[in-house]
Amino acid sequence: MRFGINAKKESFEEVTVLGVPMLFTAMHVDKSTVPKDLYLYEVRHDDEGRGDRHFVEILRHEGGNDIHRQKDQEGTQGEPAVHTAAGREAVTGCFGMDGHQESSFGERKYNDYLCKMKPFLPLDVPMGATRVLLHACCAPCSSAIVEYLVQQGVTPVIFYSNANIYPSEEYGHRLSECVRYARKWGIEIVDDVYDHDAWRGAVRGLEAEPERGARCLRCFTYRLERAARYAAGHGFPVLTTTLASSRWKDLDQVNAAGRAACAAVEGVLWWDRNWRKGGLQERRNAIIREENFYNQRYCGCEFSMARLALSEEKV
Repeated sequence: MRFGINAKKESFEEVTVLGVPMLFTAMHVDKSTVPKDLYLYEVRHDDEGRGDRHFVEILRHEGGNDIHRQKDQEGTQGEPAVHTAAGREAVTGCFGMDGHQESSFGERKYNDYLCKMKPFLPLDVPMGATRVLLHACCAPCSSAIVEYLVQQGVTPVIFYSNANIYPSEEYGHRLSECVRYARKWGIEIVDDVYDHDAWRGAVRGLEAEPERGARCLRCFTYRLERAARYAAGHGFPVLTTTLASSRWKDLDQVNAAGRAACAAVEGVLWWDRNWRKGGLQERRNAIIREENFYNQRYCGCEFSMARLALSEEKV
């Protein structure tokens, strides 16, 4: 099973690296979907932007499907060109459209290779709302969104509804980080009822589904339905979620769940903004380090926890 987005279906941002036009996404890309006339470059770090960052330059041969990794100064052909860039921010998924040079990153300055991102995208809140209900999965995913909304004059109220998280101690740890960040910005946070058994009932029969499969869609729907009902009952005209900021989530699934949840209540509009774009992903990674947030290594449920444990066993 391949992991990553389909390069032929994803929307990319136009960026420039060393004067060369490129397409950028913060998502991991399925290499097999890259058109043969494009080169794929990846810059990798740990999943949540913490710890050491590494450059991995990947060249896709023209006219073929093979992926070959550049050799570094001491490496050999076929080995990854990895250069530690500890303490610096990283990005992923740049496609070179022309002007490719077959050279490793070597000791060149890291900032020379950062994609020059566009400024934050203009904020266009549905119906001009100045108060929105923000379903939040965790502090890291909420960070840049909360900061951006507040700075743009929009008041988010965080709705922490995450009965999927297991065990309960993990739920409490993530909640405490959300509360800490909400207090920093002086915004309200609502802690929904934590009923993991009810959540298990909602996803019954889907336990064996892979990540981004039917279980994830049902999980999103369960949580966003609760958020939509709260929004309807407390006068919030707009609902959005930080789930849409995670590159590990299927954005189509998130929006499908959000639209369905809002359609089931009156007076609440689903805001399907892509919170990964316009510089917010990069700002998110920076805030994580600034705030020294606790960073979970799995989505939340016991099924994603088991997947993490399995992947670590294979390493």
